[in-house]
Amino acid sequence: MNIKKNIVILTILGATSLFAADLKGIATMVDKINNTKALEVKQELMIELNKEVESLNKIDVIEAQDFIDKNLKK
Repeated sequence: MNIKKNIVILTILGATSLFAADLKGIATMVDKINNTKALEVKQELMIELNKEVESLNKIDVIEAQDFIDKNLKK
């Protein structure tokens, strides 16, 4: 029983850290886009950002999109 509980805890921690890494990557991309002045570079970064968002699952996409809407300068 104790081993099963430990496995469940490790699984939850792993999923949580993976989710945090995905959002951290998106936050980093948004910062790069906001700090870049060259239009061509911004377009390339936006394409990369879209690819990262597409690779997320449904729940993560909603949170990532909310973060992007709040933080991306237009």
